Amino acid sequence: MSVSDPLLKQLKALILEFRLSEVAVNDKNEKLQTLCDIIEKIFRKGLKQNGGWFSKTDYWCWISKSVYDAVNDRVNPIFVMVTNIVNESKKVCTLQGKGRLFIRCALVKKVLSVAVELLRKDQRLTDIWYDSEYSILGNEILSEIFISLLFEITEIKFLLNLKNASFLDETWNLPVYKEYELVPCDDIGMTVQYLSGRTLVISVVPGSVAEEDGKVGCGDVLDELFDISLRNANKSKVQQILRQNRGWPIRLSVNKCLKDNHIYGPIEELLTLANLQRDQIKIEPKRSPASSDEETDFFRPVAEKGRKPAHALLPGDYSDEIPVHGPEQKAFYPVLFIAEVYVGNKGGQKEILDVIGQNMVNYPGKQQPFLLQLGETEVLVMTRDKKQVVYRHCYTEISSCGRRLDTMKIFAYICGETTCSIAQNFKCHIFEAESIDDAKIILCAIGQGFHRTTFYV
Repeated sequence: MSVSDPLLKQLKALILEFRLSEVAVNDKNEKLQTLCDIIEKIFRKGLKQNGGWFSKTDYWCWISKSVYDAVNDRVNPIFVMVTNIVNESKKVCTLQGKGRLFIRCALVKKVLSVAVELLRKDQRLTDIWYDSEYSILGNEILSEIFISLLFEITEIKFLLNLKNASFLDETWNLPVYKEYELVPCDDIGMTVQYLSGRTLVISVVPGSVAEEDGKVGCGDVLDELFDISLRNANKSKVQQILRQNRGWPIRLSVNKCLKDNHIYGPIEELLTLANLQRDQIKIEPKRSPASSDEETDFFRPVAEKGRKPAHALLPGDYSDEIPVHGPEQKAFYPVLFIAEVYVGNKGGQKEILDVIGQNMVNYPGKQQPFLLQLGETEVLVMTRDKKQVVYRHCYTEISSCGRRLDTMKIFAYICGETTCSIAQNFKCHIFEAESIDDAKIILCAIGQGFHRTTFYV
């Protein structure tokens, strides 16, 4: 066999390209999929089928087995950790999916070469798994070249979202992956259908928590709920998880239906099975630049237009947002107080929508100017001169917050007389923000507050 191979040449050229660019490789990198595909082809080239008549062998078989075969040797603990992560993952169900998840994890943790080195240390195992004439890993010279290239790969920084793994069984081309934290509520506002082991969103209620700002849309696939994988979930799984975590902010991960404004291929197949039409999928228009209106109110700390303060950032937001805080790590927003309404023993999202709608009738006569302060553990409502605190509500007392789509500047939050999970009497506090963006940021901040205060109580 020749001491060169086209796959190794392609891999070497690609590594050189990555090294010259000197930038971290993330999931948006156009060359990432090519790199993973080449590595997979090298792993599969000359691989013997040792699975018998009823099962197919893939490279993950020997990678996972190499940990146990080398039990008497000192195996790299990070490599062991990576193989355990793949073995325990509920998101990949096939040998192909597990192998691909391993490659992505190993790129991030820089242990791809460890697997090949373990294989090459035992010639007997190498002969069991690979044909020495047609493979790269079964050839002494080519495998050494491959290992040297894998060492070069460790010099490249990979920033990959390893949670985005549920479609690796089918393809290297992964969907857009979003993580959200929604306010506590009894009804997220969407209907799902279980198809081919996926939890497909087939409808979203307008004005619901899920629909706000386009977080979840028709055709999206729910991937995780409270960090629990929904791959191959049964029909009662979602409701069961929500009941177990009632009263807590809802942590949700979603495989988006759209990628580059086109329907993602594997999800399109699910839409066909669900009899959903293309016109039911909302194509997002390109966003226009942020408004250039001048900021004049000195109460509001200002940085770049359109930026969010750090307390308002959600997992789905970009990490390069610029923090905008007051001198004591607090944020202040001028608001108009509209009403305080007793809502009984229910403090969910539905009550907010109903109360805001009812109070819009007499709304113009009930405006009181206040200053709303968002702290680390509480929300304060005070006079504009900051001399008197009118309301003080800890995040643990707030059961829900939100706004209606027909009055986007109007927002409200509901709080109980004690921690919201055990409170029996709830009041809804309604305000008007200076802008739609301010209302959104305030609601995001309160939502983040739910999570932060778990470290204080």
